Amino acid sequence: MTKRTVATCVMAVMFTLSAMVLNAQQPNPEMQQLYQEYMTLNQQLQSTQQKALNDPAIAKKSEGYSAMLDETMNEISPQANGLIKQRDNLLDNYEAAQAGNDEEAMKQIEQDFQQLESQIEPIRQQAIQQEDVQKKQQELEADVIEKMEEIEPKTPERIQRIQILQQELQKMMPGQ
Repeated sequence: MTKRTVATCVMAVMFTLSAMVLNAQQPNPEMQQLYQEYMTLNQQLQSTQQKALNDPAIAKKSEGYSAMLDETMNEISPQANGLIKQRDNLLDNYEAAQAGNDEEAMKQIEQDFQQLESQIEPIRQQAIQQEDVQKKQQELEADVIEKMEEIEPKTPERIQRIQILQQELQKMMPGQ
């Protein structure tokens, strides 16, 4: 995945979990504590992942995967290209708003991003069901995780813990 694709995935997960916690009637202290731990681990993993993605070999593989995914999405839906461009513009705008500490703009961009992602996600899901895309994605993920482990040996434990936290948080949500 390119840095842009990784950023998209990270933003989508963070927005979803934030919305889950915020939409809970009264998040209890245990839920808040789990969410805080999740966010701390997420930041640590993101930092390590970013370092791994800066490796030239990983970056090249990531670009190849991203190009394949975009191409497959465009084959599935003619509107995919326009949606991807809109998403990239939103991410650029978000970075600018973040740099300028413009909280109001950031909130609006987050809402717009979520709406746009709801249009992109079904197309992405169809694309990643393709066998060749799945194979390329698995190879890239393995390479990224291997590089992350080289950079930070605690990576496997952090990944395992964040998965457990995500499951626990989902169980605590009303209606789950």
